Amino acid sequence: MINPEIVVALVIQWIVGKISRVGGAVISYLITTGILVWGLGLYAQGDGIAFLGMPLSQWLFVLLCIIWYASDTRGLIRARKLSEEQVRQDLRTSEAHQERPRQQ
Repeated sequence: MINPEIVVALVIQWIVGKISRVGGAVISYLITTGILVWGLGLYAQGDGIAFLGMPLSQWLFVLLCIIWYASDTRGLIRARKLSEEQVRQDLRTSEAHQERPRQQ
């Protein structure tokens, strides 16, 4: 069964990611952290987590979260790089408009 809170969080992350890639990447970190805390809480209560119907051991769950953090980090690095390139492009465009001689 899919947790509705996770689905809502992913939809919010997608929407924010469309507005700001860096913002979407940061929200992805928050979602991963939320899933990690939630999952560790379940394991502490003696429950478990299943992924696609297969039960996950606690160490495998933590390993998957670490892998997901690595993916989040890669996404944030890419987002920041794209954001910096966009800022440089905007500055070049702005400077080009300012350097044009005015026609009368």
